[in-house]
Amino acid sequence: MIRYGGPGTNQTWKCKKCGKHKNHGKKIPKKQAKLEYNYSLGYIIGVILGDGSMGKSKDYWYFNDKNQQVPKAQATRIIPRYRHLFQLQVIDKDFTEEYAKHIKILMGKTTKPYLIKNKPVTEIAGNKLKKPYSPTIYKVQFSSEEWYHILKPLLENFDWLKNANREVKRGFLVGLYDSEGGAHPEKYRIRVHLTNKNRDLLELVRGLLKEYEIESGIYLNSQNIYRLSFGKRAHVNIFANNLGFSIKRKQNILGK
Repeated sequence: MIRYGGPGTNQTWKCKKCGKHKNHGKKIPKKQAKLEYNYSLGYIIGVILGDGSMGKSKDYWYFNDKNQQVPKAQATRIIPRYRHLFQLQVIDKDFTEEYAKHIKILMGKTTKPYLIKNKPVTEIAGNKLKKPYSPTIYKVQFSSEEWYHILKPLLENFDWLKNANREVKRGFLVGLYDSEGGAHPEKYRIRVHLTNKNRDLLELVRGLLKEYEIESGIYLNSQNIYRLSFGKRAHVNIFANNLGFSIKRKQNILGK
């Protein structure tokens, strides 16, 4: 064991063999996470309900006879563990950067987007492509058991969101529209849409849009997915000026 910072009763020691740290003095209590109801919370919840994900993943620790962590092939002792993962995997780098920014604001965790290798796409929505292509995919991922248990109740019941302040609701709408929404030009106007399999979620969004005086409709498309949309110019202008998209690719369409 060698000294590794922390004078007096808080002296920390480091093992030369395994690299583990030990504190033989006063134990420093872990700082508990504090949930703040702000724009970042709304945005993160919106993303998780869309392209993002939050869940438990089973994993394992591998150790040898000397209690050292080793590769699986050299292990004599296996300890199961669960990783509580937050992930976002999309084609827009600015989307992953925006998500990482709000993770930092809300949770204090620094995570950076990175490129991942992706298998060639051969079909989209059941339609085979003439020529397969490999899209550029960016990913943000981190693990936090504490924040998993903090946010899980908020994703199971949305009564808290209905009573939240305007900034939380705005963050939620932008996060969800960044994930599941879009805008496309028609002959004389731009139509904004949001798709999801959960009609109750779209009904919630519809009610939140009414607070901005945006009227929208919900219908079931040919893929049995619900779509909420509106195309009246006044409503699109309200959306563009008060909500919009964090993704430049989508926001540029509204600029037309």
